[in-house]
Amino acid sequence: MEGNSNKKVWKFGSRWSENGTYDSCIADTVFNRYNIAFSYTHAVLDANAGDLIALANGWTIVAIGEILSQPDEIKNLSIKPTPQDQKNYFDDENVCGCIVHYYWLSPEDRFEYCRRGKFCHAPQIADRVNSLFKKYNALNNSNM
Repeated sequence: MEGNSNKKVWKFGSRWSENGTYDSCIADTVFNRYNIAFSYTHAVLDANAGDLIALANGWTIVAIGEILSQPDEIKNLSIKPTPQDQKNYFDDENVCGCIVHYYWLSPEDRFEYCRRGKFCHAPQIADRVNSLFKKYNALNNSNM
């Protein structure tokens, strides 16, 4: 259960195909490149700047991050995609997303979260994601 000091956590999926096949993961090639998370659902608009995300590749959470922008339709976010990425991912008016500051999890910190859906509220993993976010944020700050 979410504690009072914890931020709300949302799970985004990174497999961009109808069947969610392994080879359709765009975590590194799109989400990481543009520091963005998005999904084919307007429910993304329920998230807020300051909330956390858990980015999944299938069942495995591979990255966590903090939402930096208010979620909006993808066309309204300040990103500059390549023409090919624009065509493949950013032209659809039904896609909503947000700008995210990511921390890519080490293999030891990755974990399974077996809930279907490309986007969902994830209170079941809020404590773990908040703890990992504090850990990676502290490591990042100490390296600066």
